[in-house]
Amino acid sequence: MKDLTIRPLLPEEEPIIATLQRDAESRRFLPEPDFSVQKAQRWGIWYKGTFIGWVEILGTPPLLWIARIEIDARYRYQGWGSIALKHILEYFGRRARIHEVRAAVHQENIPALRFFEKMGFEPISEADFTGEFVLRYSFSTQSRKGSPNFIS
Repeated sequence: MKDLTIRPLLPEEEPIIATLQRDAESRRFLPEPDFSVQKAQRWGIWYKGTFIGWVEILGTPPLLWIARIEIDARYRYQGWGSIALKHILEYFGRRARIHEVRAAVHQENIPALRFFEKMGFEPISEADFTGEFVLRYSFSTQSRKGSPNFIS
C-alpha cells in the first residue's frame, strides 16, 4: 500500500506516540508507554503522512515478544494493526536467527485474542495468575490451519 509507511522509530520520534488518541479499551489493557526500556524496538505506522500507531517489540533472537500494538482510536478496526504486524513478521521472518514471536494477551481482551489468532498465533499457555494467555507465532510452522481456538 503506497500511502502506508511502517518502519523503526528513531529515538527522537518517540514523543509522537503521545499524540495518539486512546479509547477506553486501549487504556484498559495497555498501560502508558514506558520509554525507559532501552532495548525495545519501536516501529511507527504512518498513513498518508499521519502517525496512526506503533508496535513495540522486546527480546533477543531467537525469541521476540510483541509488547504492544497500539492504533490511534480514529483508525482502529480498519485493518492497520494486521497490516503492520504482517509487515513486521515478514521483516523478522527473513532473519534466520528469529524462530518465534510471542505475545501475552489478557483473557478479557477478546478483540486482541481474535486479532492474534487471525494473524496465525497459537496459544501455548492457559491464562496465568495475571489473567494473560501466551501466544506464539512460529516461523518454522508450515500450516497454521486447525490451530486450537483459545477464545471460548
